[in-house]
Amino acid sequence: MYFNKIKTKTMLTFIALITISVFFMVNTALLFFSVNNSTYSSVFLFLIASITYTFITEKEKLTSAMFIFNCTVFIFLGGRFISHFILGDDWEIFDLNFMTKFKSNEFESSRIFSIVFSFVVFSNFSYFLLTKNKNKPYTLISGSTKKRSNTILFLLITAIFLYLCKEQLDLYLITKSNGYLSRYSGHQSSAYKAGDTILTTLFYVFIGICFSKKSGALQKISCFYLLAIGLLNAIGGQRGPFIISLLFIIWFIGLTRDIGIKKLAFFAISSSLLLVFIMSFTVRGDKYSDFGIVNGVAVFLYHQGITLSVINYGISELFDKYPIYPYITSFIPGGARLSAIINGGPLMPYELGFGAFTAHAANPVEYANGRGTGWSIIGNFYLFSGGVMVIFFIISSALGITLRYLESSAKTSSFHLGLLACILPQLFFSARAEFKTVFTTALMYIFIFALLSLVSSIIRNKKQPL
Repeated sequence: MYFNKIKTKTMLTFIALITISVFFMVNTALLFFSVNNSTYSSVFLFLIASITYTFITEKEKLTSAMFIFNCTVFIFLGGRFISHFILGDDWEIFDLNFMTKFKSNEFESSRIFSIVFSFVVFSNFSYFLLTKNKNKPYTLISGSTKKRSNTILFLLITAIFLYLCKEQLDLYLITKSNGYLSRYSGHQSSAYKAGDTILTTLFYVFIGICFSKKSGALQKISCFYLLAIGLLNAIGGQRGPFIISLLFIIWFIGLTRDIGIKKLAFFAISSSLLLVFIMSFTVRGDKYSDFGIVNGVAVFLYHQGITLSVINYGISELFDKYPIYPYITSFIPGGARLSAIINGGPLMPYELGFGAFTAHAANPVEYANGRGTGWSIIGNFYLFSGGVMVIFFIISSALGITLRYLESSAKTSSFHLGLLACILPQLFFSARAEFKTVFTTALMYIFIFALLSLVSSIIRNKKQPL
């Protein structure tokens, strides 16, 4: 792992972005310059254009894990900025009007914008610092291997897939009869995220194991299973798993093919229209088509961008009120049990996750009925930093370096390719979900990969003659 000199154009781009970051941080502290929603939206659109420009000039794939992750941040934390120029000032950007009434003042609006803007800038800046294996092609994609272990792996992931299909179909029947909120009412999880069971995590882990094998068939089957689960979730009212399945497939295709910005833009627009159409007749009852095509997409983006106001509310109103237990569950698998031991007894589900705690604090009654506010990796990183922006910059930069390292190492290492594949579905949704879904999935993959490697090694040694 080493650092090369960054090209002049890239450096100038990030100097401009960092300068803007510093400006908004200073503005937050001193409030010497009043900023309206149009200005915030214009600056955020400039951020999107600058990041995209940098990827293009640096000849980075727009289907790379980092760029796709950027897109999820642009949608889930910047959707309201994008939709502002269509919907206008009547649709407030920073206020939270779901489950509670939170009116953001100038300081709070400027602060949350600084946090989001800085996160994007520093995570991408650090990503471009590391250039090892930048232009090296992937060597572990496609091909065909006929091994007994691949057959066993296929049977395992198929069994999990079929169980998850049955689970989603059962949930669909329940929500069709009792409404969308019946998915969550009475059994709120510790976080509102794409998949909250151990089997869902195992499903992602075995997708990673499939990718660690040089088997084009297993890789394509994994993508199909992920898309099928996502579609079932969408019909049942959950958008997230369907969105990340599409993004994952784009990432997979981009490993061996070049997809230009025009094709990617066409895919994004087509996917948005498709999702708006699907959500118009699902059990969730969203009626985006009632607004027309353009306004319907704008309203959809506005609703997806609610995560920005959720994090704003969480940081502004609850920063010092979050219990210690979500910090434990963020890094330790089975952290709920450890938390119960520390507490001296069982804890309520909302005490174990930042998103769940936020939703409960906003409206305990609606939370009990099944509603949730969601959360975000940016909220996690800000709380992990203790609200100290310098530490927040370091954590954000660490994410960019880690993603670059994984992408580079995955080109020659089957272990890293599998690790990257298993965390991407969770990472692509982490802009509006708990970071722990990424971390704990990675830990479980490492454990299972090591266990399977050990078993394989023992079997090979037994077959060798003494």
